[in-house]
Amino acid sequence: MEIIKEVVVDITNRDITKLLDSPEKFAGFITQYVHTGFKDALAGEAVASNLLDKHRTLQASVIRFCMGILLGFAEQEYTDGRNEMPVEMCKKIKQMVDDGELKMGWMV
Repeated sequence: MEIIKEVVVDITNRDITKLLDSPEKFAGFITQYVHTGFKDALAGEAVASNLLDKHRTLQASVIRFCMGILLGFAEQEYTDGRNEMPVEMCKKIKQMVDDGELKMGWMV
């Protein structure tokens, strides 16, 4: 009979931030998070709900960060059928920003 020991490690948010210290590492993390259990818009809304009671001035930073991701996806020229609609949505958002229809101010 094999004995399995469970190791509990106390990891802080600061420790995780240090591990995700580059866009490449964060992209790997978010890819795995979204892929695990196929997270969708409802999961994103749950994250937003949890962020509402965090540091108030950081909400704008989170929104700018997320907009940067969407605007980055808009730069794709080719995608597969599974991603076609989301990429088109990102392109529309970028067009709205570029045309001044979606006012971003200094956010981007």
